[in-house]
Amino acid sequence: MEQEPEAKPATPLIDWVALSRWFGNRQDFIGKLLAMTSASHGDMLEKLRLAIQKMDLEAIAFIAHGLRGTASNLEAQEVQDRATETEASVRAGRSDSIALAKELARLLERLLAELARHLEQGPDGAQ
Repeated sequence: MEQEPEAKPATPLIDWVALSRWFGNRQDFIGKLLAMTSASHGDMLEKLRLAIQKMDLEAIAFIAHGLRGTASNLEAQEVQDRATETEASVRAGRSDSIALAKELARLLERLLAELARHLEQGPDGAQ
């Protein structure tokens, strides 16, 4: 009986090397930043999903704008790019706004999981 190949882990959304370099390798500070981000954005995913369900484009743009800044601080380029694109799409009234918002929600879910793993493992075990 053949074994199925193991699923390849997702590529990290956070560039941990760049994040460490940006904050002068101050791991205590980075840990505090990650903990604060995790706590303050814990309900953001649910808010985004609710806005998508209600097709509340203004709320989606507001959330995307905030996530863009957060992602920039965390060196999470893919999240930053998707948040920027989502906000721009909503502001321009494009038809792809909801699809982009759904992708942003998936990325946010991954980002929050990555933060949680890093916080559980500590600064030496998550990269």
